[in-house]
Amino acid sequence: MEKPSPHVPYSGFSRSRAEALSWVIGVMVMALAVIHGAILLVPDWRSLLLVVMFAWLAFNVTMATIGKEPRATRSPPHPYRHPSVVVIVATRDGSAMALRAMLDSLDRQLPLSRKGHVNPIAAVYVVENGTPGVGTEEAFRAWQSSTSIPRTEFVRRSRPDKREAHGAAIIRELDADITLTLDCYTVLEPEAVREGLRPFRDPEVMSVGGLLYGRNHDRNFLTRILDIHFVSSLVVERVAGSRFGAVAANRGGLAFYRTWVVRRYLGNYLSQTVRGRRVTSGDDRMLTGFAALEGKTVFRPQCSGTTLLPESLRHACDRQSRWWRTHWLGTLWVIRGFRPTSALWLLTVFQTVAFIVQSAAIPLLLVIDPIVNGYIPWAFISYLLILGYVRGLLTLAVKRDGQSAGRQIAGFVLLCPLATLVDLWLSVVLLWHGFLTQHQTEWQPHKVKVGV
Repeated sequence: MEKPSPHVPYSGFSRSRAEALSWVIGVMVMALAVIHGAILLVPDWRSLLLVVMFAWLAFNVTMATIGKEPRATRSPPHPYRHPSVVVIVATRDGSAMALRAMLDSLDRQLPLSRKGHVNPIAAVYVVENGTPGVGTEEAFRAWQSSTSIPRTEFVRRSRPDKREAHGAAIIRELDADITLTLDCYTVLEPEAVREGLRPFRDPEVMSVGGLLYGRNHDRNFLTRILDIHFVSSLVVERVAGSRFGAVAANRGGLAFYRTWVVRRYLGNYLSQTVRGRRVTSGDDRMLTGFAALEGKTVFRPQCSGTTLLPESLRHACDRQSRWWRTHWLGTLWVIRGFRPTSALWLLTVFQTVAFIVQSAAIPLLLVIDPIVNGYIPWAFISYLLILGYVRGLLTLAVKRDGQSAGRQIAGFVLLCPLATLVDLWLSVVLLWHGFLTQHQTEWQPHKVKVGV
């Protein structure tokens, strides 16, 4: 296979595809807006629920497609300023194969400028917590002997605490400019770090998130569906929030922070409690929240990498429940701690209202109302599927090595309705499961089979 150009990513987010898709999305949103306008002419509780559900979706997809990128983000980094980037990988009971793939991807990172030759990563810390992975330290040592990254260290800790893992690495690199958190399952595209550093040209940007998509997306039927669900949440909601510099949570699998921000709030980060119990998870939402206290938090889809998706429904539900727990903790923290006039506070409240309405509307319109009135809600089912297509269209902007556009489109058309059904379970039922189990604050990393 022909090797890709070192300056043109062969996989990851394609801006040209996104621009083409934005026209399709715009037409669909306008058509749905006209329909909802007509619905409002007939006052009814069903109409109000549908309008609120649509308003949140329409807002996000519109901002994700027509919103403008900040000028500083579109400019290349200063060619004479090479920020010091430290990578922190917290792992627990990890896979040696996955860890080595992640570490090798760090060596392939392109320099900040096309005329440069220096890997922008200055240090890498792998912190293993709790149950050690089989062969993980050996895999790290083998990589360490061949890498050109100046400082590398493997730290083993007995207690499974992801926040303390980050703290153990941060105190070793207090002078670093940028801290990059990764999961051991993340494999970065060659331009990931360079693209992730671009927004930091704006001195107000404190955190940058990157796009992760499934490396094992074609492993089975479920992973294909989960890939649509996972990617759409990133390229829609987070891109929309990024237009306002108000992303609530940059995924810990690929997130950049100004180190001085992390250092300033390290004590709060390590000592947060819920009902008297220390929180050892939810690292990404809290670090992004601290960054938001100091400035902008943005998302850059051109900064991309792959991760491993759950290959069973049980693992998918476990992971989603864990994410919802940290979502609610972060939501309550933002509502209490930010000014009501801030973009992050307003977006958080809007999202919370939309989620509550959605979680009430789905069972009412799909189950209770049909039973009471004796009919099958085919119109509402079709409506949900259409909304699923609108929300998921931007996933087609993600190019994959070895996958043709035609095959990608065909898969999306066939699988998106099923992805919508799975999304209803993951985003409605498990939403409240996460709310009711917020007291479970322990770090519980998801586990998948590693064969890719």
